[in-house]
Amino acid sequence: SFVICSVLYLRTCGCYRSCMSTTHPTLKVRWDVVNALRETRDLEDDAALARAMGVDPSTVSRVINGKSQPGPRFQAALCLALGAKLDHLFSVINGDAAA
Repeated sequence: SFVICSVLYLRTCGCYRSCMSTTHPTLKVRWDVVNALRETRDLEDDAALARAMGVDPSTVSRVINGKSQPGPRFQAALCLALGAKLDHLFSVINGDAAA
């Protein structure tokens, strides 16, 4: 919740791009946990996960492939689709470690 609020603040303060430099913490998807929960919910492919999340399959693909960072809507949709809390599916890492 704090992390989502921080991201929303950054977007509204107008400094989102500059604030998202590698010196700031970021969220990293815990794919091991996501994949284990996908199995329990029979979400075997990315299209099934996208449907459960209510997002476009290309969005899921971009996040999985590291081409996009998961935004607040993606984070919330993933939590709801998998029935998990934010801190179970994401870990906060130092921005330098994310590069």
